[in-house]
Amino acid sequence: MGGSLPDGILPPSLLESLGLAAGDGFAYGRAYAAGFVILMALLGLGTAFTLRKRPAAVGGKAPAFPWTGPLDSLRHALDCRKDRELFTVLMAEAIFYGVAAIAVISIANLAASLGLGNTLAGLLTASLMSGIAVGSLLAGKGTAQSWRRLAVPSAVCMAGTLLLISASPLLPETALGLPLRTGWMFASLFVCGIFGGLYLIPLASFIQVRPKASEKGKIVAVSNFVSFLSMAVFGAAFQLIGLLPPALTFTVYA
Repeated sequence: MGGSLPDGILPPSLLESLGLAAGDGFAYGRAYAAGFVILMALLGLGTAFTLRKRPAAVGGKAPAFPWTGPLDSLRHALDCRKDRELFTVLMAEAIFYGVAAIAVISIANLAASLGLGNTLAGLLTASLMSGIAVGSLLAGKGTAQSWRRLAVPSAVCMAGTLLLISASPLLPETALGLPLRTGWMFASLFVCGIFGGLYLIPLASFIQVRPKASEKGKIVAVSNFVSFLSMAVFGAAFQLIGLLPPALTFTVYA
């Protein structure tokens, strides 16, 4: 998104209303990305209206719209403490999403501090996401109970790879004619992603199968609630974490 994009992708009238022109480079790229995200959201919303209504899994009358949803979700989350394993998994998943939400920002900041362009910064993030995809596939060979043996080792390995990433500025840019520092970052992020997938998928699977059928929807909603709440908390914490040199932020995450 760093360079100028070709004319004609966004209507000139829309660009003018945003105070942009096709040659505005980075600003135009952000407008194009934002437009794409909004389009996908609208398509998702429209698709939701095409879903057919089905009876409740356990029968009975559908509940009224939850106007006090956030408060109810918080109360339901605290109620989950009665099931120690479920509550542990909910918190472990929430912490993962909280750290992941701001770690992606730190990847871009670290790349910028090392003089890497926007393209390489994006590819570094893609390396992390690709690793998560690989780790998720590997985790799919297990069961919903796999988190008991995978969560702690995967978390430790994620912390280790985050420390490796924080050491990137200490490395020379090249060695034997190869881009040592950049390669180190790509490899560390990819491996970190693999352990992230191994960590996350068993947790998500356990949340799906642990509750009774009558509680499943509520627990999935609680899972989403605490994960987004965690992202909000970690996002606020980034106001302080972001004051550190970009490489040291990964030490904090570790």
